[in-house]
Amino acid sequence: LNALDYLINKNGLSEAKSKDYAVMLLDTKKINSEKSYWQIINILLPIFLVILFAILFQWLRKRKFTSKFKNE
Repeated sequence: LNALDYLINKNGLSEAKSKDYAVMLLDTKKINSEKSYWQIINILLPIFLVILFAILFQWLRKRKFTSKFKNE
């Protein structure tokens, strides 16, 4: 709170505390129509990125260490 008081003057702080926020509801039709799309994105995309990173990492390791031993 002290940091907030420092950054905002007293009038600004009282205005910020008294501010009303309106909650915007989501469109239920759009939610129902795009539900499976977002579920697939949120499940498969992280798995794909981890696998892609693992393949890239292994390829770089293999490339780095095989070139050192070829010259010997």
